[in-house]
Amino acid sequence: MTPDHDAGSHRMFSLVKMLQSLGHDVCVSANDAARPATDVGRLEAAGIRVAAETLPTSEFQLVILSRAPVAARQIQAVKARWPKARVVFDTVDLHHVRAFRAARLHGNRALLQQAMEFRRMEFDLLRMADQTWVVTEDEREIVRHEVPHARVHVVSIPCEIRADTPPFSSRRGALFVGTFLHQPNVDAVQFYAAEILPKLRTSLPDFPTRIVGAHPPDGIRALGGNGLEVVGWQRDLAACYASARLAIAPLRFGAGLKGKVLEAMSHGLPIVGTSVALEGIPAGHGRDAMIADQPDAFADAMLRLSGNEAEWTTLSTRGKKLIHDRFSVEAVRRQLEAALADLK
Repeated sequence: MTPDHDAGSHRMFSLVKMLQSLGHDVCVSANDAARPATDVGRLEAAGIRVAAETLPTSEFQLVILSRAPVAARQIQAVKARWPKARVVFDTVDLHHVRAFRAARLHGNRALLQQAMEFRRMEFDLLRMADQTWVVTEDEREIVRHEVPHARVHVVSIPCEIRADTPPFSSRRGALFVGTFLHQPNVDAVQFYAAEILPKLRTSLPDFPTRIVGAHPPDGIRALGGNGLEVVGWQRDLAACYASARLAIAPLRFGAGLKGKVLEAMSHGLPIVGTSVALEGIPAGHGRDAMIADQPDAFADAMLRLSGNEAEWTTLSTRGKKLIHDRFSVEAVRRQLEAALADLK
């Protein structure tokens, strides 16, 4: 669980703290035996127990299995060890949706086979679990169509809303944020560098782009130069959001909610993203965000937003309000409480 590296971990850490605030005695059992001491320390500092083994020996009323591969490995053992416990399958996102999109984009039969395996795995888990959590209404509809009688709840990614938003005039350039252990982010930056940035430079030759995220591979680092800076992981993302004029999310495939899109909007930083990047977020093009899928349209949206202070301010304000109304800590806490009440 690395909440300062990826959105899935941030969400889980937030949900664990919410469960604790609701009066639950929470224990986290990491699937990775080599979990960093810093991550254990972060949990323990919050008063959360961390199990020294994969499955702890305590008795539990509720067991949440997060992500399909982990849940598939553990669900039988969990049910055998705690037969009276309610078991929740927390998808984080529907992995098979992301895999099918990647297979279609790249025309890759191996990815298609992987997608089919993920689909079988996830729907088997849906049938075995007492309840399933998804992060968007769209994914709930997918699940309900396939498994009509499943108990499915939306439990989204909670966001802290920044009160202060530095003005348009103090900002410069574009910002991409995303861990590079996640393949859609690798593809997005490659797509941006090859297809979008050259079009942008014809009108904005001095408009820089910062690429921020943990574990950039050599192929991504090699893209740096001529206005594109690959900076790797940054501890202080708030400073990154405060200095950029706009955020970009040129994702061509993926699933679920995109945490860094939500985070940028919660900081009042307008976003230019693809329809995949904005899925699950009820944002209208030109109202709360700029949405474009083709390179020309994406570059044009960046150009338009980077030079129009009035429109920038409108998107900044409306984007932040959307996050407050739909993805604030309070809003997600209500979703979590509703899911827990349905288990009683």
